[in-house]
Amino acid sequence: MDTDIPIKNRYGVNVETTRTSEIRKFKSFSEFLHLKESGWARGVTIYPVRSFVNDSVTSSILLFDKVPILGFLVSEQLKNELEENGFSGIEFRPLEIPDEEWYGPNGLRKQFYN
Repeated sequence: MDTDIPIKNRYGVNVETTRTSEIRKFKSFSEFLHLKESGWARGVTIYPVRSFVNDSVTSSILLFDKVPILGFLVSEQLKNELEENGFSGIEFRPLEIPDEEWYGPNGLRKQFYN
């Protein structure tokens, strides 16, 4: 997870942000939300860098309304059905590819979407 910590000037105005990164496992999504909400009260933004879905999850779609960086996740089966039925304007980033490798001028995104 990445943590953005605001740096304030002597007037209490945010002038800069420092970022720290750490690898951390959470037993549940609610544990992550608890950490996120406790940091939010201090102006700290905490968000996942890379997410994993347990193999036991059977839902075709997972909505993360409390973690906007994720948005939602869809199963491979639902992705294929959407593409087969001509849906367009939707970008599917494989979950195992981190943002740094996906976006950017030489990102993997260009290989998936020309």
